Amino acid sequence: MVGSDPDAFEAVDVAAWQEAAGDLAKLRTPLTPSVTLDALATETPDAPPVLLRQGEWTLVCEHDDPRMEVAAEHIAADLAGGAEALWLRVGLDHGVRVLTPGDLGVVLAPVDLAAVPLFLEPEVDLLGVAGALFAVARHREVPRDALRGCLGADPVGTLLRTGELASGLGGGLRDLVGAAHFCRDQAPGLRAVLVSSASYHDGGATPSEEIAWSIATAIDYVRTMQRAGLTRREAVAQLQFKLCVGGRVFVEIAKLRAFRRVWALVSAATSITTTPPLHVASGRGHRTTRDPWVNQLRGTAEVFAAALGGADSIACAAFDAEVGPSDLASRRFARNLQLVLRDEAHLARVHDPAAGSHALEDLTDQLAREAWALLQEVEERGGMLRAVRTGFIGSAVAAARAPRWDRIARRMEPVVGVSEFPDLEEVPLEREPVALRDVEVELGNVLGEDSGDPQERHQALLAIAQLARQTRVSADARVLVEAVFDASLLGVDNFSLATLLRSGRGSLHAEPLMVVRPAAPFEGLRAVAERFAEKREFPLRALVVDYGAPRARVEFMTNLLATAGIPHRTCQAEDVAEACAAQVPDVGVVCAPDDGYGELGADLVAVLKAKGARFVLAAGRPSDREALEKKGLDAAVGVGDDVLGVLVRCLQATGALR
Repeated sequence: MVGSDPDAFEAVDVAAWQEAAGDLAKLRTPLTPSVTLDALATETPDAPPVLLRQGEWTLVCEHDDPRMEVAAEHIAADLAGGAEALWLRVGLDHGVRVLTPGDLGVVLAPVDLAAVPLFLEPEVDLLGVAGALFAVARHREVPRDALRGCLGADPVGTLLRTGELASGLGGGLRDLVGAAHFCRDQAPGLRAVLVSSASYHDGGATPSEEIAWSIATAIDYVRTMQRAGLTRREAVAQLQFKLCVGGRVFVEIAKLRAFRRVWALVSAATSITTTPPLHVASGRGHRTTRDPWVNQLRGTAEVFAAALGGADSIACAAFDAEVGPSDLASRRFARNLQLVLRDEAHLARVHDPAAGSHALEDLTDQLAREAWALLQEVEERGGMLRAVRTGFIGSAVAAARAPRWDRIARRMEPVVGVSEFPDLEEVPLEREPVALRDVEVELGNVLGEDSGDPQERHQALLAIAQLARQTRVSADARVLVEAVFDASLLGVDNFSLATLLRSGRGSLHAEPLMVVRPAAPFEGLRAVAERFAEKREFPLRALVVDYGAPRARVEFMTNLLATAGIPHRTCQAEDVAEACAAQVPDVGVVCAPDDGYGELGADLVAVLKAKGARFVLAAGRPSDREALEKKGLDAAVGVGDDVLGVLVRCLQATGALR
């Protein structure tokens, strides 16, 4: 303090402060070899401002329950509870199952089609599902130009999610351009094309890769539509983006802002001022089936990041989505979470609240620069369609996934409630799985009164078969699309349409991008231990011997055991024999300081082995590990070690995992 002025402080020398603060490298988190989150960034990069959403975001609820009646019930509850738009994963064999326009009519019974935007994710069933939507709209006397939302044509995303395109890439792009022409001419409130990053995000791609590949996909879709007769502006107007977010709040905020910045660069290079809407949804990767209640906190982080990152619309997955079919209560929690953050916490009141934060601005700039370089690399390889077909994308994701799996195994990317602080007394959340055989029995509803002429339907199918053989990725695709939609109006089912649209084309296959869920391997260990306990009618048993170790070290080891579903007892070194006599342990653990194991530590290992322990662990990194191993030590584990590998060996040694 200088003089008597309470507001005056002595000047602080930055170098002196850094020296006093210690190792500042601990505040920097490497995300990729060229991107680092620097919590103490002190400068804002010289970059153009990020153009984000103005005003409130749209509250969207996503639906994928296979049962039509249940999906309709959930939709009704969502709309009554504040949902402003609907996102439907729907098709013959994924998401909400529909076979006929009447089936889709059952699902959409609670929906005012003229008032509620409807976003579809039909995968390979694009034209059949879209045709069913138009049939339902006509039955309800809703004009096509009153519909809002997106039809969801995304052949690249479908191929990467499922590993197959039944009609090949040519068939998928043919349907895409046909739907784009139709929407431009007859349903201007609908967008035809979806660009989804779900496969990249859930597959373990880096944030920069997610940005670059999504935009590269959009560029190829635009080029395809241009070659089929749409102007560039018309083609861009058919795009709808969907990005996924996880629990790393700062990273996800910066990713969404960087996405906008890279798209702005693309727009500037092509003289297009239109920015397609950005929908942001929960990713699957960081959700858990164990201790799933924590997923509500993860959902809060997702919505917070999406809101501050500038999403135009947001969908938050229910906390039990990975456990099984969500119920009304869990869906309400997810819906109300958005309402609280938007309408009570007023997150939408400030435009770009991340602006001016040195750390977030710096990270946004780094991600945008890396994504731009990756986008240029894909372009040099011939574009995204070629990169997918040649396996480049799959290889790149696998390369990004490998170091992440290593971090997961070492608990450097921990999952609260699963790989950190698991609760062995947890009561599992039960969700009854859906019997798809029962769902299939319910398919085939008629839309209104079945007054259609079978002969007309037969003639329509013949016409589609001929058109499907002849039509290529061109403006002529609109004729095929209109024929399919007319057939839907006649009541033709989606299975017949999908069969004909393949038109003898060879299917395209690729290695699907697997979902990387950090909780999964540890949840698997818990499941193995529980099945073993049921088989022998009592759980695995561990005895933790405290031999002068710090309390944190003992807690580290007991937490580690619980991660694999192994309960423990604790005793002091002098009580080992008595504790083993009272209950023979399957697993023994010795906890001491690294330089404090000594001869007695080795003797403790020997006693545990002699008394029946099939696997003996030492905490930390003992300085005399060789001596311990001679007495029977199986493994030593400390912070940053491959704990997943050690636990697998432990369960194998005890007979739980074979």
